[in-house]
Amino acid sequence: MLCALYTLKKEYWKKKLYIWNINRDSMDVFTNVVFRKIDISGFVSLEEQYVGNTYMNRPIVSLNQIEHEDYLVLAADEVPKEKIRMLDDNKVIYWSDALDLNADLMEKKIIVYGIGNGAKQLCETLGKKNLQAEMYCVTSKAHDMDQYEGKAIIEASELEDQKDCAVIVSVIRMNHCWEILKTLREFSGQVYVDLSRMIAHKSEINFVQSIDYAVRHNRKIYLYTDRSVIADMLEEALQIYNIRIDGYVFDREDKTGNIKNVYELALDGVEDKLVIINVINEEPCEHLIEARNNLECAGFSVENFSYVGFTHYTTADERLRGILPFSYDALVGNSVFYPDGKAGWQIYGEEEEDRIRIMVLGGSTSSEEYFVENWSRRLYYKLKQAGVNVTIYNGAIPGDDIVDEMLRLLRDGYYLQPHLVISMSGVNNLHYKDCANQFNEERVLDWVKRLTSGSRYCTGVCDDETLYDFWNRNIRLLGMISEFYGARFFGFLQPMNITMDSMSVWEKSLYEQEETMTGAVEFVKSATNRKGEEYIDLMRLFEHQDNMYLDVCHYTNKAHEILAEIVYETIMPELNQHN
Repeated sequence: MLCALYTLKKEYWKKKLYIWNINRDSMDVFTNVVFRKIDISGFVSLEEQYVGNTYMNRPIVSLNQIEHEDYLVLAADEVPKEKIRMLDDNKVIYWSDALDLNADLMEKKIIVYGIGNGAKQLCETLGKKNLQAEMYCVTSKAHDMDQYEGKAIIEASELEDQKDCAVIVSVIRMNHCWEILKTLREFSGQVYVDLSRMIAHKSEINFVQSIDYAVRHNRKIYLYTDRSVIADMLEEALQIYNIRIDGYVFDREDKTGNIKNVYELALDGVEDKLVIINVINEEPCEHLIEARNNLECAGFSVENFSYVGFTHYTTADERLRGILPFSYDALVGNSVFYPDGKAGWQIYGEEEEDRIRIMVLGGSTSSEEYFVENWSRRLYYKLKQAGVNVTIYNGAIPGDDIVDEMLRLLRDGYYLQPHLVISMSGVNNLHYKDCANQFNEERVLDWVKRLTSGSRYCTGVCDDETLYDFWNRNIRLLGMISEFYGARFFGFLQPMNITMDSMSVWEKSLYEQEETMTGAVEFVKSATNRKGEEYIDLMRLFEHQDNMYLDVCHYTNKAHEILAEIVYETIMPELNQHN
C-alpha cells in the first residue's frame, strides 16, 4: 500500500475538514488532499451564489452552516490573510503549515529504501522526530555491501520477511522512485513516498477539475496504466469521494490484468469517458508521450476533458524530451537555442532578403511550450497561402511579461529588422512582482535575491502604477520602439477567462487564481473604459465558451485557429500597403 510520507498533523484528524473557496488554488490543495486519501467534508465559500452546489461529491457551504461543528478550514498558501480574517486562528490553517511527517511511522519499524544523499536527508528529518532507520534496502546489492551508517542493508526481495515495517523511499529523483515502486509492486506492506514531488504544479494540470467534470456529466472513468501501486492508491483515494474507476486501459489488451485496449474502448465513443494517465512527475517522458499519442489517436482530447493526468500532460514532446531546454539569458532570464532558428527566436519560413519579417512577442500562450501548432505558426501558414513571402521570428517564452518583450525587442530588433512587431500579452502582468519597481525582470530578480543572500539590493525608484497602467504604458513604449526600428506595431491584450463575470462553480475552479484576481479586476475595468487605439482588446473573447483553454490560460487547437485568423485579418491591410 502506497502512503504519504507527509500528511495532516495528527491533531487535525478528528476534526471536520473543509477547504477554503472553490477556485484553482483550492483545487491545488484538494488534489494534494485526494492523493493523501484524506476525506474532506466540503468547501467553504463566502459567495452565496455557490453555496448549495457540490464539487467532487462534496457540498459547498457557508461559514454559518458549519459554525457549530468542530471544524478546520484548509487554505491554499496563496490566500491573503485578510480574506480569512473572519476565522479564528484555531479554525483555519494554511496547507504548508498543516503537514507533518506521517504519525503512523511512530509505531512501525522503519526501513529506508536507498543509501544515497536522499537517505541522508531523510534520516536527518526522521531524527528530528526521534525516529531512526532500523535497516536500509536496495534493489540489489554488491557482494561487499552489508551495512550503511552502521545498519544492515537488505535487498528488496527480502522485504516480505520483515513484519510490520514501513518502507520509506528516499531517492531524490522521481524517475528512480518510479523504478523502485515498480520493484515493490507485489510488496504487501506499506510504502511511504513524498507525494508532493509526484504531482505537477497546479497551473499546468486540470486533474481534479476533469474528474469533477466527468462526475457532473456521468462519464465513466478509466486509468491508463499497467496496474501500478500508484493506480491502486488513486483508486482507493477516489473511492473516499464515491468516485469509481470503471476500468483500466493501455495500448494493448491484458486479460490477466483486466486491462482493455484503449482503441477498442474508444470504438463505442469517447464522449462519455474520462481517461486518467497514470504517469508520475519525472517518470521517463516517453511513457507520457506514448500514452498521450495513443489517447489522441483513439479520439480522446484535453480540450473536451476526455483525458487528464497529474503531471505535465499538455507540454510539447520536444520540451518533455529535453530537446529544447531553457538556457540562462543574461537580460531576460530564460531563452531557448532553437536548432533552426536564432538565439532566443524560433523561425517560421526562410530568411531571404525580399521577405516580410514579423517579430512575435509574448509568453507561453504564444510559444510552442504547450501547443506546437500555435497561433503564430498558423499565422505563417495563412500568410504563405495568401501568397505573402514572410519570415516570422517567434520570440515568445513561457513566463515573459511586457518587460521581457520590450527587452527582447530592444536587444534583437535592430538585427532582425522587422517590418511588423506583434505582441500577444497580458496574463503574465496580472500580479505584482516582489520589488519596488515593476520594470524589473522577475527571473533576474530571483537571481539577485539568491546572490545577495538577504543583503540589500536595488530595484529602482518605487513604482505606484496599477498593473494595468504599467502594462498599457509599456505597450505604448513597444509601439515607439517598433517605430524607431521602422516597423509597424500591433499589440493584442490576450484572451483570459480569469476575468470572467458570473462564473459557474466549475469555471471558477478552472480559471480563478488568487495571485491574479486583483490584476484581472484592474484590467477588466480599465480596458473597458480605455480610450485610444494603442492595442486590440481580445481579453473577453472566449468567455463562457467551451473547448478554448487547455488549463487556466493556455489555448486549445480551436482557440489558436481563431487567434491566428484575427491576427491575420488585422495585419493584412498593412501588408497589402507594404506590397
